[in-house]
This record gives sequence, C-alpha cells and structure tokens, in this order.
Amino acid sequence: MPVLAVKEYLQTQGLSLQADEVQVAYLTLQTVINVGKASIDRELLWYANNELTLAEHIEQNDTHELLLKKMFMALDSVFSRQAARSAVVYALIPAVAPYLVRLVQQGEVVEQLLPVNDAQSIEHLPSRCVQTGWLNIVDDVAHWLSHDELKGEHHARNQSQMTLPICHPNGAVLGVLHIEHAQKNTFDDAAQAEWVALALALVDSLQALMHYAPQEEIDNE
Repeated sequence: MPVLAVKEYLQTQGLSLQADEVQVAYLTLQTVINVGKASIDRELLWYANNELTLAEHIEQNDTHELLLKKMFMALDSVFSRQAARSAVVYALIPAVAPYLVRLVQQGEVVEQLLPVNDAQSIEHLPSRCVQTGWLNIVDDVAHWLSHDELKGEHHARNQSQMTLPICHPNGAVLGVLHIEHAQKNTFDDAAQAEWVALALALVDSLQALMHYAPQEEIDNE
C-alpha cells in the first residue's frame, strides 16, 4: 500500500498520525499475513457456539479458511503488543437487513453478531462505524455514557474503545476492527498507528473473503 493511500485514510478519519509510522507497521503486518506459518485450530477459525456458527454466514472452504488464518495471525500480532481487553474483526454482511458477524478475535469474547441500524448504533460503535464510515476513539467510556453518546450496560466491561472501518479503496466499508480496554486513555499515537495499520492490512483478505467487487468492475464485465 503506497504512503499516499495511508495518508488518505488518516485524512479521511481525521487522524494526525505520522503516515510513515503507519506504513512501517503495515509492512510488518503484510509480512505476517504473507509468510506467517502459525498452526491454528480449525475449530478456533470456524467457531460454533450458542450465539453463532460462523459457517452459517461465511461459506466453509479451504480458500476462506486460509483467509481467516491470515486475518487471525495479523490480529494476534498487534494484540500481542497492545494490552487490550479484547479485539475483534467483523465482516459486514450486506443483506436486506445488514449486519456484522465476528470473524476473528483475541481476548475476552464480545458480541458476535450486530445488526446495523440506528437502534444499534447508539449502543454499539461497530454498527455506528458501518453507518458513518468513520473511526471512533472513546478515551473515557463513562463520559460518553453520561452524555448519552453511548448507551448500554455492556459498556461496564471496559473503559475505553476504538473502532475502525476496514475500507475498500473506493471507500466502501467491508468490515470493522473493534478494540476494548479495561483502562481509560489507552489509545496513544503509537497504539493508534498499530491498529490503523491492521485495519489497512486486512482489506485484501476481507475483500477476498466477502467476494466484494466494486460496481464499476461489475459494469465492465
């Protein structure tokens, strides 16, 4: 990814980070994605529990499994350096009633399926992120709750959050990266740079997993 694309994401999201630092973090993650050889249990990738079975939302095949593995390794790489309570990558399912489904995660389990609508956007930042296309950094969750900028008892589990859109170069939101911390004010510039780099590094894998094709490509076929 050229530095220009990094700068465009930073500008769009209103971040004053150094593009070169994000680019370095991005290239590091690309190495993890392209040459990483971690052994990951298939049951961890294709999880099934009382709330959700991933294979009911994403077709289970070898190609998709490889893409999930790449995303898991990239997420794990950043999570291992950041003291987050939880970090999760969601894919946007563009149904009649669109929703987010959890692909890979690290740390404590959070919501695995989130509808994307106005009612959910006040309670869950990932839903809001899809609707607006904008990143959110909440340094003090209690402050946001007291001003009705967030609602929901589930926010008692954390004190700060960061939610980033995973966007195609044309601006379309493909998914969301959501991070929660147990302490306030945890997203300094260094942490932001790593999470932004991850959101950028996940674009290709997520686009392939969701078989997303821009309208102009469809029109040219």
